[in-house]
Amino acid sequence: MADERQYGETLADIRGDHVQRYQHAALFAQARCMRVVFDMACGCGYGAWVMAAQDWCADVFGLDNSLEAINFAFEHYHSRAATYEAGKCPATGETLYVYGDALNPICWPKHMEVELITAFEFLEHIDDPGALVRELCDFYPGRAFLCSTPNEVNYPHVNPSTGKAKPVSRAALQPSGVPGDARGRRR
Repeated sequence: MADERQYGETLADIRGDHVQRYQHAALFAQARCMRVVFDMACGCGYGAWVMAAQDWCADVFGLDNSLEAINFAFEHYHSRAATYEAGKCPATGETLYVYGDALNPICWPKHMEVELITAFEFLEHIDDPGALVRELCDFYPGRAFLCSTPNEVNYPHVNPSTGKAKPVSRAALQPSGVPGDARGRRR
C-alpha cells in the first residue's frame, strides 16, 4: 500500500498524532451530544473506528476514494456503528452528491442526519479546499466541521502530480457568509 494513508492492523501501529485527532473529535462530539459522524476521506478506517467505539455514537459513515483502503477498514476496523464505503451510501442506497471533477470526485451522502463532519489530512489534496468547505456548509448547514492539514513547517505536503508543496491557509477555508473565523470562533 504505497500511498500517504496511515495503515495499521491496530491503533498501536498508527502514528499517535493521527489517532489523537480522532480522539479529540470523539470528545468534541460527545460534549455536544452529536451521534452521527461523517468521516470524509476515512482512509483505512481507524478514525471512524475510534469514534464508533464510543457508547454515545450511533453511526459513523467513513468514505474514501480508495477501495483498497475501504477493504482494509472492513477487515481491521469493523464495528457495529462504523460503515465504510468507496463511492455510495450504504444506509440509503442513494446516489451520493459528488464534488470535484470526473477523475477525482469527492462524494458525500445526501440524506444522512450528519451532525459532525471530519476531514483529517485531506484538504491539502484538493485543488480548492475553500470551495469544498463552502459546499459542505451549503449542503449540511449548521453542522460542525473538524479538519486538520499537515503542519507545513514540520511536514510540508508535496503534491505528487506537481512535486511542489501545497499549503492550505485558514483564510482559504473560511466560507463566505458564515459567522466565525476558521477556528470556529464567533466574530
